Amino acid sequence: MIDERGEIEKRLSKGLCPWCMQQMVETNEPNTRKCTQCSGTVIEWPSIGGRKAMTPEAKVKKKVAAHLKMLGAYYFYPVTGGYGKSGVPDIIGCYEGRFFGIECKAGKNKPTPLQEKNLSDIKANDGISLVINEDNIDDVLVYVGGKHRGPRQLELDFEGSPV
Repeated sequence: MIDERGEIEKRLSKGLCPWCMQQMVETNEPNTRKCTQCSGTVIEWPSIGGRKAMTPEAKVKKKVAAHLKMLGAYYFYPVTGGYGKSGVPDIIGCYEGRFFGIECKAGKNKPTPLQEKNLSDIKANDGISLVINEDNIDDVLVYVGGKHRGPRQLELDFEGSPV
């Protein structure tokens, strides 16, 4: 059995990326190194002896979450292992009565066929489905935030309905 944490520490101590094992370089940000190949980032906290490694896709998710927080949207990251459904978008939520599913990708990566099917199902049911990468992160504000929304809000009158 491979000690994954130990292997990651060995790679980092040699200045190698924990994901693709290519050389990492210092950045302008303090205590931060970036991979020259896959754009992975490692942030070190010397005061507590810790490191935080962030994949390129995790960076996209973090920026999407920041946009959703700014909008005040309800959202979560679904856990699909075990009893969950495979292919569910990375971020699921609701904003001003509209359901959305956001699949986050790094670089030129594309959704799998199962992820595409789930995004299509969301769109077919009048939800918002997006594939977001580093180049189109602001689409979250445009499409979830409302600039490209139609007047398809369902209003229910509960006062006149029987209980």
